[in-house]
Amino acid sequence: MTTDTKSRVRLKEEDAVRMRRLHEEISGRVEEMALIAARNLKMKLNGEGVRMFHPVRNEKARRIEFEGVEIICYPNGVCACYDYDSGECYEC
Repeated sequence: MTTDTKSRVRLKEEDAVRMRRLHEEISGRVEEMALIAARNLKMKLNGEGVRMFHPVRNEKARRIEFEGVEIICYPNGVCACYDYDSGECYEC
């Protein structure tokens, strides 16, 4: 996140309220995805893992295409991902 205050724009109250609500909703959904992935991969879900929604690019594809989404990553470098096409969770 940038700390350059020159590039920041304060949102109108209505937009700021909506952004806070969206953040709460998205955070809850990502936490739910992390719970599902961790359960299926037999991973221990704890406070060390960083929950995220981060598309993983398919480097073999000729066009931009994503093969999965990183859902949770641990400090030891182990991450849990979900592949939308196959419906599979995997370590990535």
